[in-house]
Amino acid sequence: MHRRTLLRSAAATALAAASRTALAQDRGSGVVMRIVVPYAAGGQTDMMARVLAPLLSRTLERNVIVENRPGAAALIGTRAVQTAAPDGNTLLFHNTGFAALPLLTRGANYDPVKDFTPVATVGNGPNFLIVNGSVPARTLPELIAYAKTQPEGIDSANAGLGSAGHLITQLFAKRAGIKIVHVPYKGSAETANALISGEVKMQLTSPTEVLTQQAKAGKVRFLAVSSRERTVLAPNLPTMAETLPGFVNDGWFGLIATGGSPAAHVKQTADAILKAMAEPEVRERFLQLYIDPKPMDSAQFAAAIQEATEFWKTVISELGIQPT
Repeated sequence: MHRRTLLRSAAATALAAASRTALAQDRGSGVVMRIVVPYAAGGQTDMMARVLAPLLSRTLERNVIVENRPGAAALIGTRAVQTAAPDGNTLLFHNTGFAALPLLTRGANYDPVKDFTPVATVGNGPNFLIVNGSVPARTLPELIAYAKTQPEGIDSANAGLGSAGHLITQLFAKRAGIKIVHVPYKGSAETANALISGEVKMQLTSPTEVLTQQAKAGKVRFLAVSSRERTVLAPNLPTMAETLPGFVNDGWFGLIATGGSPAAHVKQTADAILKAMAEPEVRERFLQLYIDPKPMDSAQFAAAIQEATEFWKTVISELGIQPT
């Protein structure tokens, strides 16, 4: 027994030493850390990544770059991280849609739990129901009443068929008893432009700064939020559940590494993210981006991914969607 204990202890010590050596080699070695954003540049996720990158670079003493890989409801960027070297140097910046897509698309070909390693979240981002200024509705009940007068349905933007935004909008349509025409784009920058221009009439999304500015100008209008309770992000805005009881979708945004990435490397990166999110100016910047800066560590994030998986399973079952 003593011999086995000694062997296990020696193995653990060797592994820890190897991890420390690998981390030390990364520092100042020119090894680049990539943050893959699976959406087009200029959107909310992209902007958050670009706030974090220089802070992580400073803490980790490494070059950290942001790489946009949009398309296929975030699948292109997700697969890029899934197939990357499992060294912890490639991170995916994603939202709760990460857990939804493989439930909808067999071709997604990834398991959000087995094929990835959660690092840390940066905060929560509930969806806001936003309409173009030309829509004659100033409340959610008024929007539902208006939508019922539109036999062809209301055009609604999303970041790709099968994305979290697409699914939650389908659920909203079902619960409200209205028709919606889903119009896919490559990311929140494109959907924002479509909503502002009137190319689409509504969207259920985490808003961008552009949408916030355009709301002040009257080009778009915020009607409700999908959080369980009224949010600090918009204290005077009613929840969707006040009109549609039980309609709740509190999402998260976080960074995820390739499956099998070294535990020590993941912890070091998670600590750097949590340190960055503790800085007052960063928290204020994320609040401006309509993200409630309540980060989670790796263990908490793992639980959140599992919870999101169960949530989307329930939604997909209610909508009667079959994987394709």
